[in-house]
Amino acid sequence: MAEDLTLAAPVQVNAGVSRFRIASLFLDWDHALVQIVLREWTGSAFAAREVIATYDGAVATTLMVGLNKVNLTTRSLHQRVLDRLLADGKLPSGTVAGSVD
Repeated sequence: MAEDLTLAAPVQVNAGVSRFRIASLFLDWDHALVQIVLREWTGSAFAAREVIATYDGAVATTLMVGLNKVNLTTRSLHQRVLDRLLADGKLPSGTVAGSVD
């Protein structure tokens, strides 16, 4: 099971949604854009509700360069992305758990 994020409090715009997993990670080097789509995770499948987080400009370029160079042997790409989204306030507080797929 890939890592997922269990929110400390459900997302208010979608009452009851409390568990998310990365559905897609889009890196657009040409336009300096990073887009992360997180979808509600039921424990066995994605549900329809989603949260989209974006970075653009110099911040996006810096993130892409960092991801390109990072050593993923100690922490997975999913873990690093979720940690960054939490640190930047793009997601409400929560707990990341699961194992690397």
